[in-house]
Amino acid sequence: MRYRLPSRTNWQVSEVGFGMWGMSEWTGRDDDESRASLNRAVELGCTSFDTAWAYGSGRSERLLGKLVRDHLEARLCTPAKIPPKNRKWLARPHDRLDDTYPPDHIREYTEKSLENLGLSGLDLIRFHVWDDGWADDERWQRAVDDLKRQGLVHAVGVRVNRWEPENCLRRPRTGLIDWRTNRPSSGPSSCLTHNA
Repeated sequence: MRYRLPSRTNWQVSEVGFGMWGMSEWTGRDDDESRASLNRAVELGCTSFDTAWAYGSGRSERLLGKLVRDHLEARLCTPAKIPPKNRKWLARPHDRLDDTYPPDHIREYTEKSLENLGLSGLDLIRFHVWDDGWADDERWQRAVDDLKRQGLVHAVGVRVNRWEPENCLRRPRTGLIDWRTNRPSSGPSSCLTHNA
């Protein structure tokens, strides 16, 4: 396994990540089989996992939380994604921050993810959808800055669709986004850093 040190973070993550959506939502899922697969991934050196509150209303987060507790020596990356309040899985230019990520929603779902994972702090919290029109809105900026200062979150990122890579060009200027996730055409999500 190869590892990289993302910019603006102080931990190494595996270049191969493990996507957990299917473990929480798809027909035929089996928690015992999922746990066995996750444990095998850690044995092979995987430290990067893709989970979200939306993956089974926290089910994948609970699976990851157990994995972290079972492998404390492995230093696994603990991420989560905040769902948009309007549950629209593609952000559109006319979507307002009030409808997607008002500050109280950002905090509420960060706390839900922490509870599901059984942790006091997250390595990474990401916005599950993003529109660069929100980049300069100070409300989300203050919300994530508060989460960081309180130690609830160590890094903040966004998920960007593969067909709109330009939808994240303004966010580095905020100084608050540490991580970006691109959704590839198939397979598990890959974590990429920005180099502002």
